[in-house]
Amino acid sequence: MWNILLEQKEITIIAGVLLVVSLGMRMIIGMALTHLIKETDNMAVTNSRFLRQCRMKYENIYEMNNGVPNVGAFVEHCTRRLTLGKVRLESLYHISGQAMLLCVATLGVGVCKAILEGRTIGQILPYYLVCLLALYAFFSISALLNLTEKKKELKNCLVDYLENHLSFRMETVEELRADKSYAIPQRPEETSQVTQEELEALLAEFLAN
Repeated sequence: MWNILLEQKEITIIAGVLLVVSLGMRMIIGMALTHLIKETDNMAVTNSRFLRQCRMKYENIYEMNNGVPNVGAFVEHCTRRLTLGKVRLESLYHISGQAMLLCVATLGVGVCKAILEGRTIGQILPYYLVCLLALYAFFSISALLNLTEKKKELKNCLVDYLENHLSFRMETVEELRADKSYAIPQRPEETSQVTQEELEALLAEFLAN
């Protein structure tokens, strides 16, 4: 019964490659998000380029505007630009879905070709079985990885760090800077006295000349 898959091996190979690409991308995205979530526990010394850039950008905006009014919007903007290599994670996610659709379409082409060749339902049944197994694997892995929840968890971890840790530390730094700038206050009467004495000295020197 499975001979038809070997007879139309071009279609079988293309469908198999598309399935592997689709599932592989989902698993890569899942591993990347899991790694980033773990790295948020060590944001100060993280090796993640994305998290370092996110922290530095937040610090710059905080210093320029004396705070960040909407941390959630900032994190949302950063996560949308999250990349794996040079490709955005959102793009990889969509490519994974498109690869799965192409896999199903390729198997459909195999069914149409078999029907045109006069094959019976029993002979083309393997294509339907493979299609069902591919869809089952795709949805099972997607549910197991739960990428949507992982993205939410990453955003929550970033918001928690930026609001409750980094913002507090930067506020403390700003307060220390402010204290240093007024570390040696001068009394108004002392300033006036010094100024008057300098003026008297200059006047005496002018008259002497």
